[in-house]
Amino acid sequence: MAILDFSKAFDTVPHRRLLGKLSTYGINGPILRWIEAFFVDRVQGVVVEGFRSQEDKVLSGVPHGTVLGPLLFLLHINDLPSVVTSQVKLFADDCLLYRPILSGADRVTLQRDLDSLEKWCDTWGMVQCKEMSNNVHHQRKVPSDSLIYIMHLCAHVSHVLSSVQESKYLGITFTGELSWSSHVRSIHNRANSTLGFLRRNLRRCPAKVKETAYITLVRSTLEYAAPVWDPHLARDCDLLEKIQRHPV
Repeated sequence: MAILDFSKAFDTVPHRRLLGKLSTYGINGPILRWIEAFFVDRVQGVVVEGFRSQEDKVLSGVPHGTVLGPLLFLLHINDLPSVVTSQVKLFADDCLLYRPILSGADRVTLQRDLDSLEKWCDTWGMVQCKEMSNNVHHQRKVPSDSLIYIMHLCAHVSHVLSSVQESKYLGITFTGELSWSSHVRSIHNRANSTLGFLRRNLRRCPAKVKETAYITLVRSTLEYAAPVWDPHLARDCDLLEKIQRHPV
């Protein structure tokens, strides 16, 4: 399972290439011209201690903080799964690529898919962030260090995907042995820290305020994606129950 991340994803979308994609999706005429006017010919500058820099044109990227910006980005990367044969999951600028490795041919196929993904990124102006990209091997018999995958960042630079025992994807910690204990410890520590903050700062507040704060900030942490990682080990369940038994 290769967990990849686009570097500065919203800022690197090439305007003209995006407009070309929108046209192939059937978005033409006044709507396409309206979208073009939305992000073409924008300028930006920097103000530091009252001094303003010279403004320059913004040649790439979708505007942050807008409703249309994320939608345009999703349309830009919508065809990425079509260039690989492995399974792909996309969520915003996070990309998950995975396939069963049952033979050497499967390993070659996965590496070929990584190469295809790199070519797609080069064609459409996206850049993979090597610091945030790694792979997790979910296996019992095959040593992790025997499975090495490479990303070709440019013509003369290659990056070996870090083989890690655990990695986070969409806020969930996945481990090679598919144990949820590491994730449970992570959310326990985060929830316990938040609970301590509430206890220190809401001592004199009414019980209703404490309840609302607990449900909003602590319980939401404990319940996030729980249907996925619902623990079955007693020690993991006890760790979560300790948080719920502590008063605010």
